[in-house]
Amino acid sequence: MQIRVIHPARLRELLNYLRARGCIAYVDIENPDTIEALVPHLSGTHELEQIGALVARWQSDNLDTRIEITPQAPRTSRPVRQEPS
Repeated sequence: MQIRVIHPARLRELLNYLRARGCIAYVDIENPDTIEALVPHLSGTHELEQIGALVARWQSDNLDTRIEITPQAPRTSRPVRQEPS
């Protein structure tokens, strides 16, 4: 899931919040105002619901921060290279 934080000063706070609750979360190198997040051992709708609920909870305590959520799988920064067998 991609989470764009419109208030850049709050990006680090949300990143730490998600990590503290078990998410793998990192800043997208190509879009430094965007967090990529996933939940280990969850996928699809369950993962989207979990992250969405966490973001909603965080945002309820940070009403001055606008967030845009894009429910898609995180991208890899570079292609994975397969070694010949």
